[in-house]
Amino acid sequence: MDSFSNAINPTFGRFDVHEGYAEVNVPLIKDMFLIKDLQITGSVRQSDYSTIGATTTWSASGVWRPVDDVVFRGGRSRSVRAPNIGELFQAPAQTFIQIDDPCSQENLNEDPSVAANRIANCQALGVPADFVDPNPNISNPGANGGNPFVEEETSRSYFVGTTITPRWVPGLTLVADFFDIKIDDAIQTIGIQTIVDDCFDAAGGPAENLCNLFTRDANTNEIIDFIQGPVNTAQFKVRGVDFEALYQTELNKWLQPAFNSNFDFGNLRIRVQGTALLKQNDQTDPSDPTTLNMSEGELGTPTYRFNLNTSWNRGPLTIGHQLNWQSSQRIFDEDSFFSTEDQLNSPFAFTGDFSQHDFNITYDFLENYTIRGGITNAFDREPPGFAENNIFDFFGRRFFVGASARF
Repeated sequence: MDSFSNAINPTFGRFDVHEGYAEVNVPLIKDMFLIKDLQITGSVRQSDYSTIGATTTWSASGVWRPVDDVVFRGGRSRSVRAPNIGELFQAPAQTFIQIDDPCSQENLNEDPSVAANRIANCQALGVPADFVDPNPNISNPGANGGNPFVEEETSRSYFVGTTITPRWVPGLTLVADFFDIKIDDAIQTIGIQTIVDDCFDAAGGPAENLCNLFTRDANTNEIIDFIQGPVNTAQFKVRGVDFEALYQTELNKWLQPAFNSNFDFGNLRIRVQGTALLKQNDQTDPSDPTTLNMSEGELGTPTYRFNLNTSWNRGPLTIGHQLNWQSSQRIFDEDSFFSTEDQLNSPFAFTGDFSQHDFNITYDFLENYTIRGGITNAFDREPPGFAENNIFDFFGRRFFVGASARF
């Protein structure tokens, strides 16, 4: 144990859950004019957790195929994520943080926009109207740890999409799906000062899920203990379009007649998959508009992104190419960093479009053996400054070879 740190006890915790689930698929109409197939699907799950109580999740969707070449689909669902063991029961580690008590006289009218809420909520929780923090410059003792009062996250999502396989272009498949997802009461860890402020600044009465996380002395009303841990406050929204196009064909039917040859030209396969991000934001406090953060187009969340995979195959030989492309992204948070229009429009504020090319080759021989090799990041494309490694390659150009055998 470190002599200069607080001892951290092991985490102990458990919960039980009982669930029931049902699903139904109902074919409605088949083989009629403009209705080759029409069906709906529904499902529901009822769960009872020993920690958060009963929850219900459900989904409903439908599929309509007007003709053989086209399918439309859509649906809506409600999902739940229960807090995990760590979020509920993580062992507390002592900490000391100076808290600017919002119920103290000098802070009651600090923010005119919430003054009325703050005054009413302080009195509702038994803090006298003339209360003054007796130790405003001394750190308050508390703990970082799990929060036994944290509740489930809930999400609402819906989608509509289509798949087109035109018979006049054999081998072509086009897919597009619009999605919209919203998560409420998202679990996040916030500082004790924010917890205390939001407890008393909430409209319609004290925010009970936050007020439960600290304790006042019965005589002095000073905050004498707190839990700084996960709470249900945040809201997340994302909206966009996933798209995919696949084309595969035998080159012989195109090139043999063109060259008047019986040479085997092999097979071609081209596939592109990507996302157009229309909206993405998070709000650490849904009741406070100043906490809204719009992140689409910022570093790590490009507005457009796709992967293009092309491969040519002839007998045991396959040659492939992969392209990872991302649209230009703002390097800094627009709301917090840019103070002028010139800064926002500066070319140094953006990463620029990014593309990475990979090449590979495989060869099968003697039925059970394969050798392979290739180049990753063939043109040694470096990530832009301040890049995040979850979407960019940080290792530069590299080569690989390998072999496999099946017995």
